[in-house]
Amino acid sequence: MQAEGDDSMSAVFVTLDPILNVNPLEFADWCATKPTEPSKAPTPIDARWSHHVSGSSLDAANLLFVLLIDQDEDGRLRPPLDEKRVSREAFGRMPNNESSLDYMIQNVLPTEDNSRVTDLLFALNHRFDNHACSTGTGGMLLRGALSAEEVVELRITLQEGSWRIHKDEIYDGAVSDLVRLLIFHLRAAERRGTGILLREHR
Repeated sequence: MQAEGDDSMSAVFVTLDPILNVNPLEFADWCATKPTEPSKAPTPIDARWSHHVSGSSLDAANLLFVLLIDQDEDGRLRPPLDEKRVSREAFGRMPNNESSLDYMIQNVLPTEDNSRVTDLLFALNHRFDNHACSTGTGGMLLRGALSAEEVVELRITLQEGSWRIHKDEIYDGAVSDLVRLLIFHLRAAERRGTGILLREHR
C-alpha cells in the first residue's frame, strides 16, 4: 500500500476489537458520568463490573474498554477477530500519517442514492471524537465503534458494492485490499454477534 518511492510508514496503528452488542455512544455517555456501580448501565454488566472494576478507579476510556471488550463469563478475553493475526498488520497500518479508516473515508465514495457506507465508516473512525471516552491512561485511544446491527449493515453495504473508489486514489489497489480485510473482520464479528471497536495504538 505504498506509493512509489515512499517507504515511510505511519506511527498510527489501529485494531478492530469485538465488543458487547450495545449502542456505543449511549454506553460511552454512561461511562463518562463516572459511575460507581453498574445498576444504571444501558445493558446488564454486573459480572463484568465485578471482574474488572470493583475497587478500581478507571477513567472513562478504560472503563468503556474493560466493560465492552468481548470476554467469557469469568472475565477472560475471547480471541481477537483475526485469531491468527494474519490481517492485523495489513489492515492496521498505512503509509504516511493516516490510518486505514482515514484512507477509506477519503477514497470510498457513496453512490448518489446511498450514503450509508460513508456514514458507517465515519462512525467507526470518529464516533468518540471529542468524547470523554476517547482518551485514557496507559495510552488508551478509542476512535469509534459499531453495534452488532451496524456491523451487519456495513458488511452488506460493502459487499453489495453501493460505492465507488475515488479516481485519484494515491495507493493503487489499497481501497480494494482494505475493504476485503474490513469485511473479513465484520464477518467474524457477525458470527459472534458482537459489535466492533476501533482502537488506536501509537
